[in-house]
Amino acid sequence: MSLHGLEEVIGAAQLGEEWAWTRLYEEIAPQLLGYFRVRGSRNAEDLVGETFVQLARNLARFDGDISSFRSWVFMIAHHRLSNERRRFLRKPETLTDEPVADRLVGTSAEDEAISVIGNEEALDMLDELTAAQRNVVALRFIADLSVDETAEILRISSGAVKQLTRRALQRLRRRISEQAVTR
Repeated sequence: MSLHGLEEVIGAAQLGEEWAWTRLYEEIAPQLLGYFRVRGSRNAEDLVGETFVQLARNLARFDGDISSFRSWVFMIAHHRLSNERRRFLRKPETLTDEPVADRLVGTSAEDEAISVIGNEEALDMLDELTAAQRNVVALRFIADLSVDETAEILRISSGAVKQLTRRALQRLRRRISEQAVTR
């Protein structure tokens, strides 16, 4: 999330300025969509919308800095994803094939890695991680949150976030090395 001028945008959105909501959406939605897709959401776009509805309901009461705002947004997103999973467990849906293209939104290093190995392979690699490791990777690298912000959202210690990140990256490095050898 670009931090330049975002405090003013949040303030304007709290006052109901439409331009500010547009800017917030442009800044936040791609990261939310990537987070939901990496976490295996069945309806990532819907969850982005639900997250923004929750933001609209509660933004007037928000008080904090940019870091707090980012943590708050992804806390809401994490809860939306948990709700989706609970709904699915109560009433399973029939899954259909969806296009693989554009399933993962990322930036910089993530884009490069995905362009090399492809979206489908990237998602397959992430499927090999434990649920906790996927959570940490999605929040740290897709949502671009700090160790402390990730720990707060997942309600685990910063040390646990670091350890999960280290193990996830080791597992992914091994998998990429194995694929490089077989090609």
